[in-house]
Amino acid sequence: MKVYQVYLFFTVLLFTNNSFAQVIKGQEIEKIVAWVDNEIVLQSELQITAQQYKNQFGNQEAECAVLETMILNKLLIAKSKIDSVYVEEEQVDNELDRRIQQLFAQYGGDADKVLKEYGKTLDELKNELRPNLKEQLLIQKMQMKITDGVAVSPKEVRQFYNRLPKDSLPKFSTTVEIGQVIRYAKPSQEAKDAAASKLLDLKKQIESGADFAELAKKYSDDPGSARLGGELGYFNRGQLVPQYEAAALSMRPGEMSQIVESIFGFHLIQLIDRRGNEFNSRHILIKPETSYKDINREIELLDSIRNLILKDSISFTGAASKYNEDQELAQNNGYVTDYEGNFRIATDRLGTLYFTVEDMTPGEITQAEKFLDREGKNAARITYLKAKTPPHLANLTDDYQQLKDAALEEKRNEKTESWVKETRKEVYVNIGDEFGHCNILN
Repeated sequence: MKVYQVYLFFTVLLFTNNSFAQVIKGQEIEKIVAWVDNEIVLQSELQITAQQYKNQFGNQEAECAVLETMILNKLLIAKSKIDSVYVEEEQVDNELDRRIQQLFAQYGGDADKVLKEYGKTLDELKNELRPNLKEQLLIQKMQMKITDGVAVSPKEVRQFYNRLPKDSLPKFSTTVEIGQVIRYAKPSQEAKDAAASKLLDLKKQIESGADFAELAKKYSDDPGSARLGGELGYFNRGQLVPQYEAAALSMRPGEMSQIVESIFGFHLIQLIDRRGNEFNSRHILIKPETSYKDINREIELLDSIRNLILKDSISFTGAASKYNEDQELAQNNGYVTDYEGNFRIATDRLGTLYFTVEDMTPGEITQAEKFLDREGKNAARITYLKAKTPPHLANLTDDYQQLKDAALEEKRNEKTESWVKETRKEVYVNIGDEFGHCNILN
């Protein structure tokens, strides 16, 4: 069965033309390789995207698959116009701000370096990225519309498994179920007072005429926004920590807050703009410093919790729910999930945590250890290995969730194939003769 997927790394350039032949771009002549209604695919963008696919997945025979995906994307866009499906501009703005921040984070929060490499101002970069991002969001919305309500029953999962050739069942690598209790170093009152005092001094400088944005660039401990003069971009009510949001929404544009404490540290906030429940602000963040003494207190606490678990005085899930300072872990009773939300995780997806659980046996709990979390915070943790499944051929007992996901994907593909057949009756599609062997969308 043919599998249709949309890869969001595709950069699709949109042109409008009325002939299936060539497009003049500057002094170059661009060849069109596919036409879907008023949307076209250029040979150059196909070559670039196919090369990206080869680099990422190692597939050297990628052109047909990539072209099919690009044509499917165009088909989704064309049908969205027929069905009057669109994405809200507010959604595009929010997603654009989020992705810009991710881009800056990849450069260590150095926005100036990013903008210099692109040779653009922030507004120019946003204007360039916006059309493609809007298209991606529209494609996602159309995909969700097509497969909305698709589900599989246990009976269908079993039928899917029984259809798999028994001599070619997928082989699963070692998987583990692990839990953690994580605690963060708490700064002393002396360190908190020093951070607040530093921020209060910056506030006085601004009140005396210093530029808020320049001080944010120089002193803020938030690398993602510091290079932008502390600006965070637009957020909706409920998306930022309550203390920050309450202060920002209590001000008028241009006003500056008092010192605000949150879980991230101390903030000095300036409201830039507000439109309904959406607001843009800038801040200077000062994080109180933590010492070895601060993290050692958490290590001692975790070791005492470990001893209670080993003595059966408290269950691991009880301890994880009560003492975890990682909220996501606490909500999962301490258990770690992968990016798809699965509790059973392949060991090759564990990252550095692999070295912690590699030699553990089920039921074992590590002693407390120090580590830096994803945000660079000093933390300590104990790790519990609940179960370990060795490499094996797929079966319904051990791999039900993975088989369910595969069965669901097959059903979604079937729904998409049916949608493609019906949509081609009302959307014009023409593919260059040189790609006739690809058997695209058939």
